[in-house]
Amino acid sequence: LGRGRVLTLTTPISESALPSGRAPWNELWSSDAWPTLMLVSESLLYLVNSGETRLNYVAGQTAVLTNNPEKDPERYQLFTPTDEPQDVAARDGKLAVKFTDIPGTYRLKGFRGEPVIRGFSVNLPPQASDLTRITKEQLDDVLGPQRYRFAGTREEINRDIGEARVGREFYPYLLVGLALILALEHLLANRFYRHEERAVTA
Repeated sequence: LGRGRVLTLTTPISESALPSGRAPWNELWSSDAWPTLMLVSESLLYLVNSGETRLNYVAGQTAVLTNNPEKDPERYQLFTPTDEPQDVAARDGKLAVKFTDIPGTYRLKGFRGEPVIRGFSVNLPPQASDLTRITKEQLDDVLGPQRYRFAGTREEINRDIGEARVGREFYPYLLVGLALILALEHLLANRFYRHEERAVTA
């Protein structure tokens, strides 16, 4: 109707398989539902022009949208996920957006008699959400050797977290140090006092 695509069905697709008081108009939901699901899926793909326009991209890819010069404006204002508006223009029936480094929803706003709103989505690459455990060698390459602590069990994690929050207890080491100092002082004192006693006796 001048603003998109319209699909007319001559039979109800949302009707129950067993309506009360009458026979069903069709048998779409009465047996195997896969043909009906495919019909709904393809109908929706037709309505959103999925065969002509791609609306999902990976970060860094150039987004290319079809732009009909007979009904679409030539210039748009692009709103990125950071809400920084930029002006983009269509050429040869195509609207290309090259700056798609930030994942999120990109909105396009133009004007041709009335506001025209369009948009597309930018997603992270699949490897960004890959949760496969990496090896210690790969971790060394990323963070550098000896620059992190490797915990393999829950107890090691709790111990490392406790050390990061509270720190290590220094009191036992202090007691050992004091004991060594006292022992050294006792040794030295006995040695020097013994020489003094011998001198006085002589």
